[in-house]
This record gives sequence, C-alpha cells and structure tokens, in this order.
Amino acid sequence: ELLQKKFTSSAIGEADGDFVAVVKGGGKLSAADAVEVYRGGYPARMTEALGETFEACWRMLGDEDFIEACKTYARSVPSKSHNLSDYGSSFPEFLLNRFRSHAPFIGDLGYLEWSFKELFHAAPHAGLTPKNLSVAVKSRSVLIFGSAVKLMSFNHKVHGLWKRDRSNASPLNRSDWEGREQALLYKS
Repeated sequence: ELLQKKFTSSAIGEADGDFVAVVKGGGKLSAADAVEVYRGGYPARMTEALGETFEACWRMLGDEDFIEACKTYARSVPSKSHNLSDYGSSFPEFLLNRFRSHAPFIGDLGYLEWSFKELFHAAPHAGLTPKNLSVAVKSRSVLIFGSAVKLMSFNHKVHGLWKRDRSNASPLNRSDWEGREQALLYKS
C-alpha cells in the first residue's frame, strides 16, 4: 500500500525519489522517464474522465477554463477507484468555487450531470402498474424513491443549459440560468 501511495503522489505531484529508485525503466526509458510518463498521463486520463461526465460544464466554460480546472482538480483529488467513471463526485463543488463569479450556475449544472451519470449506471427497479399502485396505496402511504430516481432542487435553471445544442455558440444571458429549478430524474 505504501508503494501505491508513492506511485499516486509521484503521478500527481513531484516524483518521489524512493519510488523512482524501485521503478525499472522499459526499452529506452530510464526509471525517471517511466515515472514521467505517468506524471503526464494521469492528469490527461482524469481530464478525459471528467470531460465525459461533465460535457455541458465543458461547453459552458470553454476548453481553456475547463481543461485547466480538470488538471488542477486531478492534482488535488486523486482517484480512489479503478473505475474512471467513479471519478469526480466533488467536481461540481470545485467548479462552483473556481467559477462562482462568472458562472454561478456551474455547480448546479455539474451536480445535474453527475446525477445523470449515476442514474445511467443505476440498476432499474420494477415499478407498480397504475392498477397495482392504487391497490397498494393506503391513507398513510409514503412514496420512497428507489436508486434509479432522483428528485433535485437547484438554485439556478440548468436543465436548459444541459440540453443546449452543442452548435449553439450564442452567449448566455442571465435569464438563461437565473432562477430556481426542480427536476425529477428517473431511469425507466
């Protein structure tokens, strides 16, 4: 486990000399060169994973701001899973803190995209037909959503931003995102 920690810290920060000392280079690569491959590749893989999940945030922020944000996030928040699609749960909050002044909606938009990704990977659950539902409902019944349903509340209107056509390059107006919004996402 210590070796894994040294590998991770070498991939996202300065190369750890003790780690480099136990690495064997391959082909024409020295040990230091081999570690450098990971130092360049790790942020690129994390940026790619974040870009796949947070496409609308990327469109709203533009290439330069989004990619720089991804690289900064990757250096400060290492992946804890072997599955890259698990990476980025705190990215919406990170984006909000970074871009609050000129894109105050970005945290809500990121949260919507993360929730959509989670629902996409959630196992669907069986529902009740209207007839069976009406029989099952009692006077004190409580509706409990399963893992494939999310009721969400946002401080900004983000559904329209999320659905915005990729070819729409027109600038955003405050009216495009100002105002609260609620959404119910479900996987059928």
